[in-house]
Amino acid sequence: MTRGMKVLNAQKYGFKGCIIYSDPKDYTYDNTPVFPDGKGLPHSGYQRGSISSIHLCPGNLINSRAVEYCGYTTDETVPSIPALPLSYGNAQVLFESLTGPSIEDWQGGLNVTYNIGGNNDTIVNLIVNNELSSNFTMRNVVGFIKGTKYTNESIMIGNHRDAWAMGTADPISGTTVLLELARSFMEMVKQGWKPLRNIYFCSWDGEEFNLIGSTDYAEKNRNKWRNELIAYINVDVAASGTNMNVQASPALGQWAMNRMKNVQQPYDSVTTSIYDKWVIRQDTNNGKSLNPNPFGSGSDYSSFLDYVGIHCINPSFSGQYGTYHSVYDSFTWMSIADPDWKLSQGMAQYMGLLALDLLNNDKYPFNVTNYYTILNEW
Repeated sequence: MTRGMKVLNAQKYGFKGCIIYSDPKDYTYDNTPVFPDGKGLPHSGYQRGSISSIHLCPGNLINSRAVEYCGYTTDETVPSIPALPLSYGNAQVLFESLTGPSIEDWQGGLNVTYNIGGNNDTIVNLIVNNELSSNFTMRNVVGFIKGTKYTNESIMIGNHRDAWAMGTADPISGTTVLLELARSFMEMVKQGWKPLRNIYFCSWDGEEFNLIGSTDYAEKNRNKWRNELIAYINVDVAASGTNMNVQASPALGQWAMNRMKNVQQPYDSVTTSIYDKWVIRQDTNNGKSLNPNPFGSGSDYSSFLDYVGIHCINPSFSGQYGTYHSVYDSFTWMSIADPDWKLSQGMAQYMGLLALDLLNNDKYPFNVTNYYTILNEW
């Protein structure tokens, strides 16, 4: 459940405010230290984040555009009650003051009984100084290499660069991959390489504020991208652990999997591919075909996938990422998660292979039969 859904539900059932904390059951890891000695969230850390309703409508919600494109008003997508994030160290103080009944299923990782309600002795003053404004400036940065044969066909690679605090994993690990790909492709151009199709490198702004940059770009150029864009490759958190995860449109799933066979698994003492490691973690006994994960929402592929109708891919090396959206998502944390920068390197290699396939081959790597199979499994 997204942050926005939590606050909207609280508002719906009459609560006057909402405090969201990151429980150590979810953000710390057994027998491993917390930051700065490990990857878990320390007791003083808390997760920032938008509470807008990305599940209902990505993009700018503070004008008539939300009604035009999504069918929802601002009142339906932006909560009106105050909400703040809180560290689990401070959340424990609140739990200790509650004397009502406990709910077993709600018991988390704090050394306290998770009671709800009780007497009226606990009073919380929730003061929020937020200002809703439609007067702001965001800037997308777009680079372009022109194709030589199919000049009316394009692919796109995108990553957002705005962050909560330092954001070294989210999104800067992905930003480094995007920049390295752009640099590498331009070096190839200088050496005489000519892509068959156009390629766009997009650095999105405003992702953390409800995917504003990419959504605006997709909506304002909808007809162009519907007629021209072959596929969109998104990278958000490129490196937070050693587990490769890929979301892909069904028509691209088999191709995305096969390309994993060509990239070595980072930090593996044995020469195995990221595909070999990925297969081990899949449930092969559920009666379904082996495919990448389906899409939800939450990153810049959303409008290209859902509104423009473009095939998308969203790869990520994931793992224990307790400092997500906190001030501790820093260079020091990344030095623990990816000390030799091999995860970022592996992601750049994988995405580079995907891009080259789309740019250099006359035929698209689409598998419509696989699309049919997955739709039936759903």
